[in-house]
Amino acid sequence: LIQIIQISIGPKTWFPMAILQSVGGFCFAGMIMTSLAYLPEICELVGQEKHSKYTARFTAKQFSIQALFLMLVGGLSFAFGITKNSTYTARMAMGLNSFFIAILFGVGWHKYMPSRPSSRPLPEGLRSCTSVVVYGLKQNIATTKSIYHQYKKGLFWFLLAEVFAQSSVGAL
Repeated sequence: LIQIIQISIGPKTWFPMAILQSVGGFCFAGMIMTSLAYLPEICELVGQEKHSKYTARFTAKQFSIQALFLMLVGGLSFAFGITKNSTYTARMAMGLNSFFIAILFGVGWHKYMPSRPSSRPLPEGLRSCTSVVVYGLKQNIATTKSIYHQYKKGLFWFLLAEVFAQSSVGAL
């Protein structure tokens, strides 16, 4: 939805669009974090060697597709004669992005994603969305503290670097 709204970017709407981009970046980080949370479980199911090959191939494909999208936007911008107008190029890129997101995520989620039972039941009394979110945040904080205390010199710093690496790549 944020991507669709950002198609209306222009000289007078840059500040609200910057705020939306920040919210979109936060949502993207949450999506990445959620998808990465399944990696250890997948590794246990398929084995470390197969998992390593799959992850390496997936990452290579991901960056290749990003490069292809950049070339597509550049090529279409050149073909439509809007290379000197960054607002039109941004609108076109957001339109293409919205189109691809709607199709690919829609097919992926509705056709290929099986339902999965929860890994642990929620405590009694959590009925509202807010209380479930707060409970999840408390669990994340407890996990972060546990990682810090058990793996102070290694894994904690790796995960901290990962947070900044994801932000850096997303900023490109």
